[in-house]
Amino acid sequence: MEINIDSQSVVESLPMMFAIMIAICIICWIIISVKNKENERMPTMRAHAVLIEKPQDTSNGIPIVIAMTFQLDDGRRVRLSVSAKHNLVVGDKGMLTWQGTAFRSFVLDSNS
Repeated sequence: MEINIDSQSVVESLPMMFAIMIAICIICWIIISVKNKENERMPTMRAHAVLIEKPQDTSNGIPIVIAMTFQLDDGRRVRLSVSAKHNLVVGDKGMLTWQGTAFRSFVLDSNS
């Protein structure tokens, strides 16, 4: 079986591929904007918490957002999107501040 790719057809399809990529970017931007607006409408919460789950860092130095799970003192668990630049490790204890699903800060206990 032989596949022939005509360079003319590839060139002709470039505008369509570009338009699809632009559409995907716009859709992602809309989704992120809606999620951010939802978070902004939520009250800011603060509670003492322990980091109980963090995925392995596979960023290779590139800033990424990862989901971390914190357990509050009352037993509830909160899963938040956190920038990988925060050097938190499982077991860290401190004061967690969040809004909706958005991580705001985590101040380590002075005795941790």
